[in-house]
Amino acid sequence: MKKINSGIILLLTFLMILFPAPSAVLAAGSAATVSHPVLISNESPNGNLSENVAGYIAGVQHVAGEKIVRGDLDQIRPQRKINRNEILKNKSDVALKTVQKPITSRKFWIYDFNNYNSRQINATLKYQGQHTNLWENGNELSAADLDKLGTVFDQTIYPLDTQTFGSPSNVDGDGKINILCYDISGGSGEALTAGYFDPNDLTAMPDSNHSELLYIDSGASMGDAGHKDLSNALTTMAHEFQHLINYNQKVLVQKHQEMDTWMNEGLAMAAEQIYSEKIHSGQVLQDRIDYYNDDPSASISSGQSLVYWDYAGDDLANYSLSYLFFQYLRIQCGQGNAVYKQVIDDPHSNYLAIQDVIQRYINPKITFGEFMTDFRFALYLNKRSGLYGFHGEAGFQSIKKRVYNVKSGFPKLRGGGAIVAANSASVNLATKGVDVTYTNLASTDQTVPARPLAGRVTDKSQAVSGTTEANATVIITSGGKILAEGRTGASGWFTLPIKKQKGNSVLDIFAEDAAGNVGTSDVVRVADLTPPARPTVYHFSNRQLSVTGKAEPGSRVMITLGKKTLGSATTSSKGYFSVRLAKKQQAGEHLAAYATDQSANRSAACYFIVTR
Repeated sequence: MKKINSGIILLLTFLMILFPAPSAVLAAGSAATVSHPVLISNESPNGNLSENVAGYIAGVQHVAGEKIVRGDLDQIRPQRKINRNEILKNKSDVALKTVQKPITSRKFWIYDFNNYNSRQINATLKYQGQHTNLWENGNELSAADLDKLGTVFDQTIYPLDTQTFGSPSNVDGDGKINILCYDISGGSGEALTAGYFDPNDLTAMPDSNHSELLYIDSGASMGDAGHKDLSNALTTMAHEFQHLINYNQKVLVQKHQEMDTWMNEGLAMAAEQIYSEKIHSGQVLQDRIDYYNDDPSASISSGQSLVYWDYAGDDLANYSLSYLFFQYLRIQCGQGNAVYKQVIDDPHSNYLAIQDVIQRYINPKITFGEFMTDFRFALYLNKRSGLYGFHGEAGFQSIKKRVYNVKSGFPKLRGGGAIVAANSASVNLATKGVDVTYTNLASTDQTVPARPLAGRVTDKSQAVSGTTEANATVIITSGGKILAEGRTGASGWFTLPIKKQKGNSVLDIFAEDAAGNVGTSDVVRVADLTPPARPTVYHFSNRQLSVTGKAEPGSRVMITLGKKTLGSATTSSKGYFSVRLAKKQQAGEHLAAYATDQSANRSAACYFIVTR
């Protein structure tokens, strides 16, 4: 389930490592002086147990960022203990032939996350598609909103999620995914829920809906009535549908245990990113990265476990870590999104599924615990190649270094927890937990290069010039794709050729030094110097008040008589316009139509005569 703000969260070869580890792991002994900085990692996969890190750090500075509130967190209703024979079986496709015409209204069981109980509500069928039936309780959404939700799920989300993660269940035999839109949070409470999946619906329990069902909030998470923003609901559907597919594959098909929460959520956020990439090319889940960078509780810098889902604590930190881990896994395995289904298809439902994948594609001898430590190195070092970074993918360059803020001794670290500490004192490593490792980062160049300063780029430019650190590699990306790459000289000056870019597109220009450190990017918006094409005006007579035609989508069309403007209107997403005039025009008048784009470029005039 996706939920706003904090609240109750339920829910081939062996590849050579391209460069050595930052430094050797410090061995246990009677005492040791740990230089600054140091990564301290508990490599145990058991997040329920904590171990002593046996150290003391003083004088570390931690800069807290502004509070970031995520608008679409996920919840999964807690599943009661169920016997195997209570789980419904998938029905064969033959059953589809006998399915009757769907009813247009029915009652649904829902779960009240404020009062922790189940109740029924009425809902009306508002959309029928190839893969979904969409129901609504209340009248929060317009017919256009409901049609968009159903159409996007049918045409985009359903094929993306099934191709990536596997097939959904079909316990009711109709081959459809039901989507129920209602005000989940009831307009009250701190935790505003954007959506959820209830695994009990795939069981024979008395308050089960006995069907494939996703719950989507039509209340506060979409905004005020009459001003609904569907973007959050669309990513929520992609997220929750992965949960449904995951449950079907692990429990109903494989007959294994449910997947561990931190893994299930990491895959659900991968579904969000895959959908976002389809709609917005190359887009990452920036809010997850922002929360990693600036979580107000500092739980991430204080050692939040990757594998322990902290229902009673900072679950937003869990979401950020799980998201980043599964993106790191995808990048390191080099299999693209296909690696997600391999994790689901693995016979294990826990960390061993990850270990099987990394031993297949990265290193046959690496353990899951060691890979967790490598992940923490990647978050801190963020190199463009090798095991300790995200290979320069656009969006992940904004990850900040996080250091531990401590005034006294170390807390214990749960399995899967880690901190980066600085200014360490002498510690007794002999008393540390058996799974806790200390790795000194002092010998690694940690200084990132200066942000490049690029000159003006227009939609007619065929090169980008600017300055940055001397002898650095400059990379220019757009929409997650590398457009150009080259080195600066001793002066730090660079000029890199690029293909002409569309006006108002965004370039990220960043520099990488010899140690693989990548600095903050210079974000450059391409200036639009290209005027729109000449508008097309349809037949216009002295009996009409509206001038209609086509022009560049999103442009502003003006109708003029000499130097006087008679009216204007903005074109639709498909370029159609209708400009209403104050009065009818005389036959034989010579009028003109101009189109002006968002960058104030003006088209050539389209002249037309008023007919009788």
